[in-house]
Amino acid sequence: MSLAPIVLFVYNRPDHTRRTLEALMNNILADQSDLFIFADGPKDNISLSQKQQIADTRTILHEKQWCKNVIITESETNNGLSKSIIDGVTKIINKYGKIIVLEDDIITGKYFLQYMNDALQRYENNKNVWHITGWRYPIDTDNKNLSYFYPIMDCWSWATWADRWKHYTKDPKNLKKTFTKKMIRRFNADNCDKNNWLQVELNLSGDINTWAIFWYAVIFQNNGLCLGPTTSLVTNSGFDASGTNILMHDNRLSNSHSIDYQITNFPDKNEINQEEYNKNKNYLKRLKRNNPILIFFKTALCKTGLFRIAKAVMKK
Repeated sequence: MSLAPIVLFVYNRPDHTRRTLEALMNNILADQSDLFIFADGPKDNISLSQKQQIADTRTILHEKQWCKNVIITESETNNGLSKSIIDGVTKIINKYGKIIVLEDDIITGKYFLQYMNDALQRYENNKNVWHITGWRYPIDTDNKNLSYFYPIMDCWSWATWADRWKHYTKDPKNLKKTFTKKMIRRFNADNCDKNNWLQVELNLSGDINTWAIFWYAVIFQNNGLCLGPTTSLVTNSGFDASGTNILMHDNRLSNSHSIDYQITNFPDKNEINQEEYNKNKNYLKRLKRNNPILIFFKTALCKTGLFRIAKAVMKK
């Protein structure tokens, strides 16, 4: 089996980056995998302490032989998370045909790479499958070695193929024009997660600049299936307001259980596992019911006062 290259995006969080790399190095197949790291450059007029964080992060990248081969690209200028990911993924996937993607706050279990590579090989020629993730909401399950199909894209660790990624486009104006109310409801997981369409609206207005919601939109428009594990193989260490992807701390989205499960069961039928998908939707409903004014974007980079508004709301 030809292993997929791993792509990691980092910026200015040395502690998060080290934890992510240490976990990745402990993965089965890490010593057989190529790792490409894209380190974004400093923004204009940042403080000396922020510059030091960027430098410390880059020092960590060179500390160990994290995988079989480690190829590091250090940008002199700041591209921003959205552009970094779009450009980096496109460059690597066009060369290798498939890819596994991580950001600097994703801690992987030791079987994560095995699962990703098994799924990439298994569904390579199945054009109904567009996306693979290693993450799931902290939902209890007795079947911890299973994976399932569902229609929602989750990007806290993901993988795909070049012939699917080539369709990626970022055009919120066109989505706004073409999506009907019925489509928007489905896009929002039957209105269990209205933040999905809200991200499109905020990208259109220029209030945020994200990439992942448009990958989901491409999958959605092509009726694509996404593969996920019944129990998460990763956890997100970024719930500390340190990054651009998490607006606020919320323990209800953290995985405190073991992430070292081995997925051995993959679906054969090209259909949504409604039982497992309903578990996700019910979890989202509980989040909304417990805090109906929670504003949380899994992939949002807020550039305006929205972040301050959200934090103020959460304090009430």
